Amino acid sequence: MATISVGNIKFNWKGAWSSSTTYAVDDVVSLSGSSYISIQAGSNQNPASASAYWQQMSSAGTNGTNGTDVGTVITTQGDMLYRDGSGLQRLAKGTAAQELRMNSGATAPEWHTPAVATSDFVKIGTVETTSNVSSVDIQGCFTTAYDFYIVKYGMLNGSGNYYFEPTWLKSNNSPDTTEMRAKYNEVYGNYSTATAGVGTQNDTDGIRIMNTWYQNDNCYWAHGSIEVNDPLLTHAPKHFWSQSCYYSYGDNAASHIGHDIGVGYQNSSNTHTGIRFRMNGGTIQTGFRATVYGLKN
Repeated sequence: MATISVGNIKFNWKGAWSSSTTYAVDDVVSLSGSSYISIQAGSNQNPASASAYWQQMSSAGTNGTNGTDVGTVITTQGDMLYRDGSGLQRLAKGTAAQELRMNSGATAPEWHTPAVATSDFVKIGTVETTSNVSSVDIQGCFTTAYDFYIVKYGMLNGSGNYYFEPTWLKSNNSPDTTEMRAKYNEVYGNYSTATAGVGTQNDTDGIRIMNTWYQNDNCYWAHGSIEVNDPLLTHAPKHFWSQSCYYSYGDNAASHIGHDIGVGYQNSSNTHTGIRFRMNGGTIQTGFRATVYGLKN
């Protein structure tokens, strides 16, 4: 019986092409990232040029030299990949707090450092005590970005019957001990009485903005606000306005409720950049919180 050759009945993978190997029809080789199938038996016939012996099956992609190989385009942790008009490009990682945006021509992404928030009313700094402390600061909160500031505080409880007397901080974060002068009106008393009174201050401790009623009572809490304008200016005096509410609840006539409104100044030409919250004795208890807000003129 005669024998009929039908060749290979499937592709026969031979790996990388070698000039010393004899290839049969339907053998498949690789060369420079492309693959080729033999269409005529032979040896030492370069698949890239010997079209009578080989047909190309697949073509190698381009390498990183023209910007299309991801592994060679992005090289550093945090890099990003984008396409420009010619191929893939690397956007090197940005720095902390930068934001990603499109460039002015809307053709490629870029990193952008946002400006410091300067809206008409913004929260600048905040603090909360997690233990009993003699004082707590919000430093660097007064800047040229704003002309007016409101300081809000709350959940104030002291370790004894001491005055709550916040003080301004100079540029080196030390307290300004120049003399304070203030006056305040108050309404106070237990749950069945209401007494009107006035108070004055003339000392170096800080801003006296409320009476001392039962601050060592576990049921005592106070809150209020202080307003100050242009704390960075070097002229004297430095003015402030304040209001406060305080309350102590108990099952006896000693329970107190009160409200103070005050105004005063510090005869100082020092630049003020922050505020320190303190009592004129004892400690501020856990849970006190305060926030500084800036307002534009």
